[in-house]
Amino acid sequence: MVYEILRSKDVERDLELIFDHLVESYLGFREEFVEAFKRADARLKLIENDIEALGHTPYQGTLMPHILPALRSVTKHHAVFYFKVFEDARQIRLLAVFFGAQDHQRHMLRRLLGHGQNEKGDPRITL
Repeated sequence: MVYEILRSKDVERDLELIFDHLVESYLGFREEFVEAFKRADARLKLIENDIEALGHTPYQGTLMPHILPALRSVTKHHAVFYFKVFEDARQIRLLAVFFGAQDHQRHMLRRLLGHGQNEKGDPRITL
């Protein structure tokens, strides 16, 4: 059975930032705007497919307990996904998507600290 993917609100912003970064990168390599847009869109579709694929193999990646208990990260197509698996609910909660050579662990820590914690010590990340 495939796990349901729940995205935090931050993930949508992450994907927008990745798209903008890709367009700017392609333009920087002197691509025409339409071509840069198409290439960025195709790359983002790969990332979206990778997000959905998490639901088929939820326990992939590396555990990151030094950041948050049960937090996992996995890299695919230069995108780094941070997520938690909830076995009982058969859900994956996608908390962040970073791209390329970003210091993604530092960004993830900053994001978690900015949201605060609930009574269980888990981050208050809005889904």
